[in-house]
Order: sequence, then structure tokens, then C-alpha cells
Amino acid sequence: EFVDKMSPTAIDQEVYTVEKVLDMRVVAGEQEYLVKWRGWKKADCTWEPQSNLMDYGAYESMAEWHTNNPGRGELPPEVKEIVMMVDIDDEDQKAVAALLRKHNAAGEVHEWMEAYQSELNGVISKRCRELFGEEYKQVMKTQKVVGLRMNLEPKKDGRKKCRLIVKGFLEPIEWSGATDSPTMMASTVKMLIAMGIDETDISIVDENDDAISIGDISQAFLMAKGYGPDDHVRYVKYQAYKGGPVRVFQLMGPLYGQRDAAYKWYETLVAWLEDKANGFKQSATDLCLFYNETTKMKVGVHVDDVITRGSRHQTAKFWEQLADKFPLKHWEYVELDQPQIYTGMEIGKEVIEGRTHYTLSMEHDIRVFLEDYGMTEVRHITAPMPTKTEILSDDTGVSEQEHRDYRAKVGSLSWFVGCREDIAYEVSRLAQYLAAPTKGALKALRRVMGYLATTADRKLRVPRVVGNDWKIYSDSDHGGMIKAGCTRSQTGVFIMLNSMPVYWKSNKQPVTALSSAEAEVYAMMEAVKESRLRMWVAEEAGIEVSYPLTLMVDNAAGESFSNATNGHSKLRGVYQMREARVKELRDEKIIRAKHVDTKLNLADKLTKGLSHVVRQALDREMEKIRRDLIG
Repeated sequence: EFVDKMSPTAIDQEVYTVEKVLDMRVVAGEQEYLVKWRGWKKADCTWEPQSNLMDYGAYESMAEWHTNNPGRGELPPEVKEIVMMVDIDDEDQKAVAALLRKHNAAGEVHEWMEAYQSELNGVISKRCRELFGEEYKQVMKTQKVVGLRMNLEPKKDGRKKCRLIVKGFLEPIEWSGATDSPTMMASTVKMLIAMGIDETDISIVDENDDAISIGDISQAFLMAKGYGPDDHVRYVKYQAYKGGPVRVFQLMGPLYGQRDAAYKWYETLVAWLEDKANGFKQSATDLCLFYNETTKMKVGVHVDDVITRGSRHQTAKFWEQLADKFPLKHWEYVELDQPQIYTGMEIGKEVIEGRTHYTLSMEHDIRVFLEDYGMTEVRHITAPMPTKTEILSDDTGVSEQEHRDYRAKVGSLSWFVGCREDIAYEVSRLAQYLAAPTKGALKALRRVMGYLATTADRKLRVPRVVGNDWKIYSDSDHGGMIKAGCTRSQTGVFIMLNSMPVYWKSNKQPVTALSSAEAEVYAMMEAVKESRLRMWVAEEAGIEVSYPLTLMVDNAAGESFSNATNGHSKLRGVYQMREARVKELRDEKIIRAKHVDTKLNLADKLTKGLSHVVRQALDREMEKIRRDLIG
């Protein structure tokens, strides 16, 4: 009987794994098999109908029994195919057939053969030394040998791709080196998109000469620097199919699946970029950003994905040099009607009222997410969390299945927040219920998903301009969730570059603020901290930053605390006036607080739920900033 996965009565069934088929009989015209279950005693063996084993993919166990007992019973077509494969001499065909069954993948054996052989032979030739004879026996007897597995990865365009990976979870601890490979800050990606045209770049003749490009390095981990004499010797084994021969190799360099493979590749790419012949300097603040003072090129890396900003001449030259060192899958400019994908974000180019703009969105992934959860045809929702009442409306707990479902959905929403500042506060509130969701939280979650369905095509846009105009906002909601039993205030920080949001944050403050002024000052200090971080990245990318920065606030007490020349503040006992962050907030050479009307404070949507009318007013303010910028 079907049990809806959202039902409070939904339960998880225990998983049983077939270890071996021991016998076969016919009962009422249907074949049954005596099954030995993995982890259970022989006394617990059960007779199972053939249909049960077929439904749950136990083809190989059935085929093994029929191979050893020819002539007994009728074989389903799927099992006949496996038995017939025993007589095939080609090991690769046997391997591919087994993989297709294991992954339940579409296609025929011959359609996957080229992809399988290309991956297997390529990895072995570049990364492995095969062992034979006495060395094979000695290594298998005395050394830790970690298994390899082949994954089938069919592509959306119909291409067949295989990936041979190390079972990294079995790696001994002595294999692991540095594993914390850095990734580029999301705000840095947005900064490269939103930054103005560099007037100092003499190779940029007109607006069209300034370009963004995106590319992908092929087989990056196989291109990483190999192991040296001082590295621990690593051995791996590969069994292409159950019952097949076990091949053993000495691993000569990193492979996919290893814990330190990403860092080894990162080291290799950084060394190439910083080579004198290439002339890039690594940012000290964002270790995945590189700048060439001579060519004015800016390069960001995220594992094997690369994004650049610079003149078309220098961009083409960069990709040509990179291709001489590493194989490339492709590289493309972001052009009109030719958007490119970078780390899940679609970067596009469009003309609005005669002015070229870059755009950023996650529309495709959002629509796939909503379709997966049946949320594509919903009523029109114009505000994701207009009040605090819905999330507090029902504190009844949820079932275990609903809890898992809630975590999965909020996890996906947290990813979309990277491109959707308009749901940052709402997702922050939902995340505060991850440990113990309520019925009210489920209702609030469905509203946020409905809002996403209504606004899936929302994009961030930035006009192509010369120069860089930064705008910084901070706000707090003092004790805004007291009714929910939470006394801590919410902080909102919002940073724009050339009218496009490049960084935003919405989270609870770590301690309870005793006044709105205290909560506001904490939010302002967070804004200063996050702003300075982004400015340091900009400076290291050759982007000029003008000081002091202007911080827009709507709280008079906070503004007074930042701008006051008299040290006798009422907040002296709350904040340690000797702390660097307090000094920075009060240093007029670094930042100046400026009052802005609450209705125009763009950080307001990061601290509380707002009605559609209020959100519209803030969107109009963002549009006004864009129009003022382009004149």
C-alpha cells in the first residue's frame, strides 16, 4: 500500500542485501530462490519469488546460481544476458554490461565501450603503474590496497562519460596531505561581473573589448603534480566486475575521489599562474583570485572551472597559454543570447533600454528544484514571508520523514540564496528550525517555495559602466523574534557594486542586545568587517577603492556612535572601545555612517519579513540606483 512520504505515519523500511542464492524451487508455477542475506545467519534464509529479486536488482546472484546449475528453471531475459556474458572473452564488454546493470543506466554495451575504455586506459597510462608477479603478491599481502570504482555519468546532451575514482573513504590516514582546497568567495565572482570597465587597461578600446569568459579544464586532477620520492607510496586495485580479475597498481599521482586530490590540483594550477612567464599574483584575501598587473587580467578559479575578466585580446591570449599547459573542455565569452554557467550560476548579457548589462541568475536550477517537489503550478505569491505569524502558527512537531524532507528543501534554498538576496532572511528563519521543524515552519517553507515559483526568472543586473560605485547598508531588528522564544536580534548587511548586490548576510546576533542602539551598532560593525574584506579583495584585483566608505543606516543612535568625536558614549560599557572593530567603525578615514530613511534601507529585507508593498518600494530604490548610475 502506498504511503505518502509527507505522512506523519511514513516509516523507513530496513534494507536487506542479497549475499548469495543457495537453491531454486517452483511453487504454484512461479520460481522461488533460497536467499542467504548478508549479515544474517543461514537459519534466517528465506524463499523469495523470482519477481522480488528482479524488482530489487539481484540479477547477478540469480545469474551466478543458474550458471552453476545449468538447465534448471526458466531465466528472465535480464538474467539470460548476464549468463551469456560468462562466455564472452572481452573483459571490457563484461565490465560495461555489469556497470549498466549496477547503475540501471540506459544504453547498450557497445554505446558505452568507447567512454569506458577511454577513461580506464587514460587513467592507467597517466596515473598508474601496474604490478605483476611477485610484486603483485607481495603488495596484496603486506600493503594497504584501496579499491577503485568506475562510475557511469551520462550527460544531458547524450554523451557517454565514465569516471574512474578512488574509494576515498577507505584511504588510510597516512595517504592524506592537505585537504582544505580553497574555493572562490561567491562575492568575488559577483565582483568580477559587477566591476566597471578598467580605464587603465590600454587594450580596451571600447565597451565591447571588456569581456567575461568562462572555461573548464579537462581531467584536472589527472593534470595535478604527481607523487614524489618523499610521498607515501599508494596502491590501488580494480575489479571490473564481480568474479573478474583483480588488477593492482601503484598510484603515481592524485585521482578523483581522494581526499587530497583537489588540493594537489589547486597547488599545480597556482604554481602555473604565478610562474614568471604568466605573471599572475595571488590575492592574499581570496586565494582563488589572481591578477596580472601588466595585462590587467583578473582570473578566478573554482577547482577546474575558470572565470576571467579583461580585454578580449588578453583573454584569448590567456586561454591559449592555459591550453598549452592543460587540456581544456571549452572556453567561451559571455555574449548576448549566449549565457555561460559558472558554479551553478548563469551569467548572461542583455541590452536594457539601449544599455548593455550583465545578468546573474539560477533560474534553471530553481525550476528543476520546484519541479522535483511538485511546486511548479502554485498560486501567485508576491512575498515569501510577509509576517512572523505563519511560522509561529503551529508548534506541533513533524514526522521523521517530514523532518528529512524539510532539511533537504532548506538546504537547496540555502544554495539559491547565493543568487537570490530576496529570500536570504526567510531562509535564515527557516534554517533556525532545522533541528526541530514544526507544522508552522512547514507552512512557511511552502510559502517561500511558492514565492520562488512565482519569481523564478528574477535576475541580478548590472550596467556596463566605467569606474566602481560601492553602496553599503546595515540594519538590525531588535528582539524581533521574542514571541518565538528568541531574544537575539537579526543582523542584515547589504553591499552593492555598480547597483548590483554582490554580498548580503542575514543571521541572528550571537548575544541578546539590551537596546536597539546596541543591536544596530553590532550590525554596523558586521557591515564594516564584511565591507573591508570585499574592499581588500577588490584592491588586490586592481580595482580602485575610495575611502572613507559610506555606510547607510536608519538608526540615529548607531550613526551617532560611529561619527561621534566625544568618547563618552552610553555604549562604553557594552562595547570595548579598544577593540579594533570598534575603532574601525569610529575611524572616519575608513567609514562614515550616513542616515537613510528606513523605507530606503536595502538591508531592511534582511532583518524581517516584509509585505509585498514594502518589498516593491525597496526594489524601486534599487532600480533608481541603477538608473542614476547610468544617467
